[in-house]
Amino acid sequence: MFIDLDVFEQNVKTLVSFTQKHQKTLRLATKSIRCPHLIQHAIRVSDGGIKGIMCYSVHEANALVEYAQTESKKQDDSDSFNYTEAFNDILIAYPTVQPSDIETAYKLTQKGVHISLMVDCVQHIRIIDELCNTVYCNTSCSTMTGKTPTSHSSIPKLSICIDLDLSYRVKCLGLRLGAHRSNVYDEYDLNMILNELLKSKFLKLSGVMGYEAHVAGQPDCNPHSLRPNWMIKCMKPMLQTECNQRRQALVQFIKNKIEVLEKNDIDDDIGGDINQYKGDDNNNLSSFSFINAGGTGNCHLDLAACTEVTAGSGMIQSKIFDYYLDSQCQPAAAFALQVTRISVDEQYVTCQSGGFIASGHTSKDKEPVPFLPRNQVYGAFDGEGFGEVQTPLRVRDAAMFNYGDAIFFRPAKAGEIAEHFNEYILKREDKIVQKVPTYRGMGYAFY
Repeated sequence: MFIDLDVFEQNVKTLVSFTQKHQKTLRLATKSIRCPHLIQHAIRVSDGGIKGIMCYSVHEANALVEYAQTESKKQDDSDSFNYTEAFNDILIAYPTVQPSDIETAYKLTQKGVHISLMVDCVQHIRIIDELCNTVYCNTSCSTMTGKTPTSHSSIPKLSICIDLDLSYRVKCLGLRLGAHRSNVYDEYDLNMILNELLKSKFLKLSGVMGYEAHVAGQPDCNPHSLRPNWMIKCMKPMLQTECNQRRQALVQFIKNKIEVLEKNDIDDDIGGDINQYKGDDNNNLSSFSFINAGGTGNCHLDLAACTEVTAGSGMIQSKIFDYYLDSQCQPAAAFALQVTRISVDEQYVTCQSGGFIASGHTSKDKEPVPFLPRNQVYGAFDGEGFGEVQTPLRVRDAAMFNYGDAIFFRPAKAGEIAEHFNEYILKREDKIVQKVPTYRGMGYAFY
């Protein structure tokens, strides 16, 4: 797998410029890179534009913290890059109830790492809170005979981010446009979680995420789309406006609740010892500090009611992002397969290894796209597609190929392609400058 560093760096700067234009910061989605060296390189060249990372796994986050600590120790005095700061603001993008995940996250919190777990229901809060209680008592309560301490202020608290559902719904018709992810659709759902957080001894609110998947994740000039592109182009601005309004309303609800708490004016619907929340400007909600939104597909827009935008795929600019009308990033990655079979009569060649189909709804846009040698490879056979361990390709002139020749492909999606390679080969112009391990090359398999 090759990465063109010049293009990669320009893509990082392009994405940062979008967010800075609207007075927001960029959070890097590590799932789109999956290579610690490239992650830190993106943060480094962003010149402060990237603030924080979004990981897809707690153990991935832990591995990146360990990577930062190791690199910091090896750092030359002339290098001013702060590894600890770069990998110290971590948002876990998806909920987890795995005990080992929650234990790892809480121990990172105890060490001073700012890590936020994602939740979207009361059950998440209760499970995480109970497991944090167990970890705390096992590590810090030996003098308290196993009893949970009663003082909230003396306990390290794990940060929580609430995942808001911004899908477009018409409930009476059972209609939904958007990803099936969060359970937090309206103020009632949100209030249930906020009240549960207030009762927690081990958790505090750090932020919310309102990802408009049906806008940011929807190409609008995709030749393989099941829906007419003209319809998508017309609907995306309207859907984005609706997302902005709903995110703004839900965020304002949180701010209003915090204000009510701090003014000593609280209803009795929370339960438990109500008096402990009244007039408390250090309650579990007052730590609310960020609002996350967006993705590579809409980071160029002024997204209302958010402080930061997440992006990562645009740094690689995998093929599927060519199908966005407003995309300004350039292709920075390609992988190569060698020719092992040649049929001059039938005008095809076969490459060793698989075609690496991307995740998501199965369609032609999830296939990698051959681009070198230019204008010589038509693509896979319709009846076979891209293979598991070999890839037959229709070509213009099979006689021009030799055994062992390389055919270069662009992956349909960024990030997950790294699961097939142990290292990324970094190049500038026509020179290879470095080889760096991917997660797979470092022996990791996160999920």
